[in-house]
Amino acid sequence: IKEEFGVWTAVVITSILFLCMHTGAIQAGFIPSINVFGAGVIFAIAYYKTGNLWMPIAIHTVWNFVCSSILYTPISGYRGFHLFHLKGTDLLAGGVNGPEATIITTVTIIIVIIGEYLFLREQVEVTQLQQTTVKSILSE
Repeated sequence: IKEEFGVWTAVVITSILFLCMHTGAIQAGFIPSINVFGAGVIFAIAYYKTGNLWMPIAIHTVWNFVCSSILYTPISGYRGFHLFHLKGTDLLAGGVNGPEATIITTVTIIIVIIGEYLFLREQVEVTQLQQTTVKSILSE
């Protein structure tokens, strides 16, 4: 996808596919859907930046572990340790849908995506500068 349509198109398409694989988020509502789509963006950018599928897998595994084993919210029916219990409105604590349904997660995802974007943009600028330098050296 990236080679044919570019990085950002690939990020959006793979994030939509990631959301489609998490139908529970779609059924839970708008905010969980946005958050799962945003997580897909984070994973896609992590893959693009590292060129390694293990990075998004590791991020996803840590998220699932934190939600299920530390925050004691269900992930695919699994509940881990009960170290903490989230209380508050559904918008802040997620209700039965857990942290994936909170506005706090939305804000966190936006911050991470902005950070990844800035880092990625910096990498692209450095690569373009390197390519320009190589071209100028070769043309001399």
